[in-house]
Amino acid sequence: MKPLTADFFKYFLLQGMFIMILFGIGCSLQNDKIPDQIIPPKKMIQILADIHLAQAQGQLQSTADDINAVKRSYYQSVLQYHEISYKEFAASVQYYISRPDMLKEMYEKVLSELSRRQAEAEGKKASELKIIN
Repeated sequence: MKPLTADFFKYFLLQGMFIMILFGIGCSLQNDKIPDQIIPPKKMIQILADIHLAQAQGQLQSTADDINAVKRSYYQSVLQYHEISYKEFAASVQYYISRPDMLKEMYEKVLSELSRRQAEAEGKKASELKIIN
């Protein structure tokens, strides 16, 4: 399997961010306390990072015929891992979409998280190679 590059991660992250921001344009930013039923930003950042990785993995491992089924399966796995329902996730996405400034800030942190994970994965690969040599 071909290793994922930084450009690949950035492409999927920016694609998702662009779509979410488009839906959020025109919505008002509210400085209210985040409701209890909404996933907190720190957890949502981790979930979104995992969703983007799942989307990338789905793109790599599926054909045009089954791509939606594969992505759906990966998304369900991410939600189960984080112990949240689709309903909770969808409500949280809608909440953050209606607050574009908050969403933008979160996606900057998602990008940082994906970069951190990539560096960690590359570091592990490098250290594994040093052991072999």
